[in-house]
Amino acid sequence: MYEVTLRNGFDGQEQIIHSRFVGVPKLINPKIQMDVKAIDGMTFSVNYGQPGYDDINYLTSFIKVIRYGKDGSIRTVFEGRVLQSNPSFGADGVTLDVQVESLEAVLHDSTQLLIDLGVSTPRQFLTQLIATHNQSVDEWKQLHLGQVDLTDEVERWTAEDADSFDNIDQMLIQKIGGELRVRHEIDGLYLDYLKEISDQGSQPIRLADNLLSVGRSIDASNIYTVVKPLGMQYEGDSDETTAPPQRVNISDDSSVNGGSPYLVNQDGVNVFGRIVKVITYDDIDDPADLKVAGLADLAKGMEVTEATQLSAIDRSMIDRNVDEYVNGNYYPVFNPLIGLDGTTKRIVQMELDLNEPASSSMTVGDRTIGLEEYTKSLASSIQKATNGVQKVVSDVNSVRAIATKANRNSEDNKQLINELNTKVDGLQVGEGTDDDALKYTQAVRNIAGFEDIPTILGNVGFYRIEHVNGIDVLTFNPIGTNTMWRKTTALVQATNDEGYPIMDKYVPDGWRIIYGITEV
Repeated sequence: MYEVTLRNGFDGQEQIIHSRFVGVPKLINPKIQMDVKAIDGMTFSVNYGQPGYDDINYLTSFIKVIRYGKDGSIRTVFEGRVLQSNPSFGADGVTLDVQVESLEAVLHDSTQLLIDLGVSTPRQFLTQLIATHNQSVDEWKQLHLGQVDLTDEVERWTAEDADSFDNIDQMLIQKIGGELRVRHEIDGLYLDYLKEISDQGSQPIRLADNLLSVGRSIDASNIYTVVKPLGMQYEGDSDETTAPPQRVNISDDSSVNGGSPYLVNQDGVNVFGRIVKVITYDDIDDPADLKVAGLADLAKGMEVTEATQLSAIDRSMIDRNVDEYVNGNYYPVFNPLIGLDGTTKRIVQMELDLNEPASSSMTVGDRTIGLEEYTKSLASSIQKATNGVQKVVSDVNSVRAIATKANRNSEDNKQLINELNTKVDGLQVGEGTDDDALKYTQAVRNIAGFEDIPTILGNVGFYRIEHVNGIDVLTFNPIGTNTMWRKTTALVQATNDEGYPIMDKYVPDGWRIIYGITEV
């Protein structure tokens, strides 16, 4: 499903160092860390003697990860340059441990000039920043300005004591939000700055379906319920022996706030108690204006960040009709135990394991909620969790009843298979009737348990390729006698209720089935 390529030099020729096919080179623990608010990264190791081991160089080697979907789609999941490559020796033998950073990191390679842009839009600011960036970097790092959809006009400037990425962060992202993306097109790199880089997905994340684990966290560490606003410093004696200069205070005018230097959110105090924060406004010298600014920031003190961490199986890996999980996109989440009943959530962080996609994890949510929603959320979660537990108990009881029935059916099927085995073992290739195969197939479909593997598979051929000390070793269990032909044919034809072959349920993990000269 995933292919990883290496090239030396930005325009260098690509070589495959991790293939999506069986029996070809694989990386060790290749994982991509994605975050909508940070530069993405990737880590992996390469065995000694494997492709790429001697070719990876820091800062001049480039890694690309491509996803081949079941629906025939091809998408670049990650692209970046090698930041570190260190040899090591451990349980996997001699390896090269590699760390990669995504293309956005090129913005750290340049600094800016001190330029006052006055009142300007984000597009005007980025146009100036990119022009300065392009003058001081290699040709492949030069950027084109792409999509920009934020349009506010405020005082902006570029600072010479910060690199280009930090200038964008300080002048744009920290002030008005938004997200950055550097994309690789045929004519070079493009920088996009959008309010949100996202799309709406349809694949649900659902309890008792594809949801493996889930947890919910609410970060209240930045809450404050009382503000003490301080304004401009009074002009005073610069003599170092005197007390520090005093600042304008809202209590300087008793008519502004009743003589109190504090602004209080009583609703917040009732929930969290008094948590005081001092906020300084160097450009305000009037107590009344200072109170207005302080009240605006007091309202922000009750903002709580809510996030949900989960692991879920991406069904697009087995079903071409299902869209994949993509970091930044929105998906419906169903888990009544934590108060989610189809709520659309955004994936804001994801760790993608290329070798074991089912082990990948993600964080959804990460949104700001107010005091009223926070208290309602707590009460709702408690009630929904209670209801959810009751439903889960009911579901478990239903599953137990089904399992009991399946066990009874399994015993009947075992007897049928034993009878068919005896009959089939006496046949030669091409003998027997279609009815024999039909009965065998139906019996196989109805078996409910892995304990039936030896009975069902017998000596059907399996193979797998193992990686031992840098060498690919083919391990093969042959198909026994020709009399196994009809058994294997029946297995190949057997499908579950959704039309998928049942083979994967019974084949040991990592093995593939062969019958005759055909690979299944």
